[in-house]
Amino acid sequence: MLFKEIIGQREVKQKLLSLVQKDRTPHALMLFGPGGTGKLPLAVAMAQYLACTNRQEDDSCGACSSCIKFGKLVHPDLHFVHPVMRTGSMSTPPISDDYAEVWREALLRDSYLTENQWYEALGAENKQGIINVKESETIIRKLGFKPYESEYRMIVIWLPEKMNQSAANKLLKLIEEPPAKTLILMVSEHTDKILPTILSRTQLLHVPPIEDAAIREGLMQIEQSDQQLVEDAVSRANGNFSMALQTLRQDEMELHHFNLFTELMRLCYARNIIEINGWVERVA
Repeated sequence: MLFKEIIGQREVKQKLLSLVQKDRTPHALMLFGPGGTGKLPLAVAMAQYLACTNRQEDDSCGACSSCIKFGKLVHPDLHFVHPVMRTGSMSTPPISDDYAEVWREALLRDSYLTENQWYEALGAENKQGIINVKESETIIRKLGFKPYESEYRMIVIWLPEKMNQSAANKLLKLIEEPPAKTLILMVSEHTDKILPTILSRTQLLHVPPIEDAAIREGLMQIEQSDQQLVEDAVSRANGNFSMALQTLRQDEMELHHFNLFTELMRLCYARNIIEINGWVERVA
């Protein structure tokens, strides 16, 4: 994930770049703010920049071996933790590694992944995921190893507010005194649900809502859509790019359905049986 691929957030990007360039990277950093503002891709972009072997002034090079692996989310020194739940016939509490492939596919498909979209990808949209104590034990074990390729071991904990109390307590000492050359990046939307003792051990960085102009530009790059639909999506987004994209796609679908309905009504009024049959075949 490159910084230039992230919608807006110029000031936040500059702060993250500055931390690395001035060798002031904290051992634990909490990116927090409302949903759909790019916190997760920002965390991945910072980790990639830290591991890049040919850093540019304002971004990773995107071409070195490390960047190529980050682009596929398969770098051996990058680990992800996220809420999970039991699915299928699992008999033991699951951890993030059990869904590594599903996670990579979901995040590569949409870097502005929402919690509900993640649960849908797991096929369990009516359940709520958690980060359990078994996950905490796995984190401690992973961070005890030496880095494989880069200078740092990096772990991104998405939605740490989903940690149960046992999991959170087990991580306290690690977050306070992690092994050398370790970066723990947390991405939160509800810091009020995180243990104060964890918050106090992290450097906090607020990620604000995205500017309308940046959302508009981002939508135009992803979806070639009617300008009025784009403006409607931007006005309803309130700085949330995920919501803007979802709104735009929903409006486009509604417009498509309306046009189909209009076409059918005109054909029926004209009693054009041949064209009506063609319409039915096309829609079917």
